[in-house]
Amino acid sequence: MPNISVTALGAATSVGYDASTTCASIRAGLTRPSLLDEFQVLDMEEQEPIGLTAHTLGEATRGFSGVGRWLQMAALALRDLSASGSIRDAGDTDFWSGTICYVVLPILDSARFDPTGAFGTEAALMASFVKPLKRRCARYFAPFRTVLLPRGRIGALDAMQMAAAHISERRILRALVLAVDSFVDDDALRWLAQWRRLKEDANPVGLVPGEAAIAFVLESRDAVSERTAPPIARVAAIATAREPSPFLLGERSVGQAVAEVVMRVLEQANIPVPYRSDVLTDLNGESWRSAEYGNARVRIPSDVWQGDRLLMPASSVGDVGAAMTALEILVACNAVERRYAAGQQVMVISSDEYGSVGAAILERES
Repeated sequence: MPNISVTALGAATSVGYDASTTCASIRAGLTRPSLLDEFQVLDMEEQEPIGLTAHTLGEATRGFSGVGRWLQMAALALRDLSASGSIRDAGDTDFWSGTICYVVLPILDSARFDPTGAFGTEAALMASFVKPLKRRCARYFAPFRTVLLPRGRIGALDAMQMAAAHISERRILRALVLAVDSFVDDDALRWLAQWRRLKEDANPVGLVPGEAAIAFVLESRDAVSERTAPPIARVAAIATAREPSPFLLGERSVGQAVAEVVMRVLEQANIPVPYRSDVLTDLNGESWRSAEYGNARVRIPSDVWQGDRLLMPASSVGDVGAAMTALEILVACNAVERRYAAGQQVMVISSDEYGSVGAAILERES
């Protein structure tokens, strides 16, 4: 069982430039879609081209593309994180020398990114994204070490598992996880269109693209008590696996891997079953995701999981790619901290088009 807690949250989304506003907006069902005039789709009723519906950060990212778009969002999320009071200024060397930062980014798929450009290698991303971000946020972002995790939406769970292991071995005191992605960028939109994944009149079961940056801090419970940082939620369990029939291979998932990770986290968390509390998923309107979740749901015995209190952040902010799971974690933490979850725990479930799946359980601090 991970001995770590979430102690700080930061966010920049289409419904809020901070974690508190983002969570409140998602809980209230608010949404701020707009039309991308630069990316045209066919209006079947009028038989005329119109802009694709998307969820952008508006003025914060307008006019930016590629890494520049990521930088705009990441800086906002880190600024919000620093305002939480649990993060120290860069001058506190004792705090930052024990802090590692995991930067979760999309998988560097050559079908989406130019392999010869800023996204081609991890070294290129360090030079074009991480170093400029550190300069821009130098006053309140100075981790001892930064690790890139271009692993897509499951990267946030991978980062949590790595942080739990390193903290338990006393190699670090805390971890800062930053996840950022934009499906509104030109290259991402072309990639999604090639796979017929965008929601439009001709494809009503597609996704609505979005963008976001999410940040949170993980610390051992001992470290939290020593520096009197108020914990937001405890990480009760994390599990990841591989789906043998992923979407991008043209296959159809039967939910086997999703059911596996759900069963594992419920067992690891050592909580009463059947589980009836809230569930956060990355369902986004795509039929393959719905089928995967439905298949996984029926694979899990009713004496283990009952009820379907589902919350789908994508309905408010669209699909935010590699930042999706981190957004689910953010909302889960807020739900247990503010006590609007149905129980003491909230489950997070996520999967990606490449076959990675994962789940986690966040629970209320006693």
